[in-house]
Amino acid sequence: MLEGRSRHMAARSDIENALQSAMLALAKLGKTCDVSAEDIAKWFEADTLYPDTTLDEVLKNPWLVVHEIVEIDAVKKAGLLLTKDVITTHPDEVDRAHYEAAKIELKIAAKNKDAAHLRDRIPDIRNWSKDPQVLPEMRARYARLCSETEQALRTIENEE
Repeated sequence: MLEGRSRHMAARSDIENALQSAMLALAKLGKTCDVSAEDIAKWFEADTLYPDTTLDEVLKNPWLVVHEIVEIDAVKKAGLLLTKDVITTHPDEVDRAHYEAAKIELKIAAKNKDAAHLRDRIPDIRNWSKDPQVLPEMRARYARLCSETEQALRTIENEE
């Protein structure tokens, strides 16, 4: 069954504000992304194979906004169009983009010493590393990302 994500579409100004803040956070890492508020809205209209976080939920967390922007940018750079079926028809390409986005999301969260966010994401990363629909090479990358995130969390907790 396909799942849509845009049940309650956020106001365009909320998307633009979140986009601007996320772009600033990414610029501090030297990363630029070619993503517009319209791209974000289209992305959240795409069908998924799993229940997924809504746009309204994402906009409440700056690191998830960063994740979505990096993921959308990577999908576009892979030559894919932001269509309703982009995720379901190109799962491997989208998963590669998702991995890159997760890496950057977690790097920024760790740099900002957001232990709560890292703690919250570890179960998600573990699930990604065990998902049978994910390519074996990507499961291995997610497993490494989980270990790196656990280490970053320990480092932050030891500094507190």
